[in-house]
Amino acid sequence: IQKLFNKMIKNTVESTRSFNRWMRGTCLECAPQYALGEEDEPIVFSFYTDISADPNVIKMMLTLNNAVQKAFASMGKFLDKWKHYNKLWRQDKHAVLDKFTKGNPTYVEYEDKLSWYRKVRMQVNNERPVSDIDFIQVSCHPLVADLNKEVETWMGMIGKTMFDGARL
Repeated sequence: IQKLFNKMIKNTVESTRSFNRWMRGTCLECAPQYALGEEDEPIVFSFYTDISADPNVIKMMLTLNNAVQKAFASMGKFLDKWKHYNKLWRQDKHAVLDKFTKGNPTYVEYEDKLSWYRKVRMQVNNERPVSDIDFIQVSCHPLVADLNKEVETWMGMIGKTMFDGARL
């Protein structure tokens, strides 16, 4: 996305190539000129050379590029805080629960696990799902919904494992 923003900034200046200069004292566009001996690429007189070399334009392009970099760095920091929830969907639920049940856990240990997931669900729901970072608005509503589904799946599987263990 950052590359697209940078390309957009560059293309804004590049777009001035389509503004052809007028012939002196008229409102007629200068016709493309061909260099002697070359028939491939005509020379088109446009405002691009003036605008692209203007110090104010160069300064504005640098300012915009810096603003884009700063915004994306801030967005990366915002998104990093969600990474600690990775284990909710990266861990193999069956393998984790098999390992847990091999230790013959007590009901208190089951309750501790369920409490941990309730705490995670509360943390997820207390996170700010929308954040305005400079000129970018980041919405994490779908992420919050998916994390809640993962927590519910974990809690359901723990409950089922506990129920199955009680029947034995």
